[in-house]
Amino acid sequence: MYCRRCGAVITPDMRYCTNCGDALTFIKCPSCGHLLQKGVKFCTQCGKPLNFNAWIKVAKRSIKERFEITKKRFNEKVEQLNERLSTLQANIQDPNYKILGRTLNYRQKETLTNAIRRIQERIATSTNQEELTEAQEWLDLLPERLDQEKCFVCFKKLSPDDANNLAVCPYCEHGGHYDHFVSWLTQKNICPLCRNNLTVRQLKRVRIIRETD
Repeated sequence: MYCRRCGAVITPDMRYCTNCGDALTFIKCPSCGHLLQKGVKFCTQCGKPLNFNAWIKVAKRSIKERFEITKKRFNEKVEQLNERLSTLQANIQDPNYKILGRTLNYRQKETLTNAIRRIQERIATSTNQEELTEAQEWLDLLPERLDQEKCFVCFKKLSPDDANNLAVCPYCEHGGHYDHFVSWLTQKNICPLCRNNLTVRQLKRVRIIRETD
């Protein structure tokens, strides 16, 4: 233990510092019980502050540090998503690019290009982790949502039994089971594929299984 005034070595049985003559009073750290010279702000054993104001300072510093770490991680995720979206946009322009072994037709390319733009606009101004999660999900599930033989909500293959329970988005002409589409829109209000704002009333009901492009 050291004198807080001159730095000389002191012991708990001393009443005065033998070097500077400062009066010595000792207290116990309320957190760990370590014996300390009265007047110090932080415990030399556990590092915790010894008064309320010091606690407030530590808490503020800790909150600020956590915020900065969270902000940095969020920005890193945004950058990673933008890289993936930009790569997909570049691939779309390649006439030989295929998804599920099939080249994209003009309408699909236009749909994906507009969806990428909408997603990038949303994540550019968002501070919400949910927005990033949705963008990540859109990228991961894109191949299955482009498969017109499947419902693009539940991803189950459509069958003749579904003939009277089908609906498509009026903007991209992709869809699936009507009831699944309705459930999706009651929560999201956007098309799962093209990301256009969409309501249940706007759904286009169809009564036949659409042939794949």
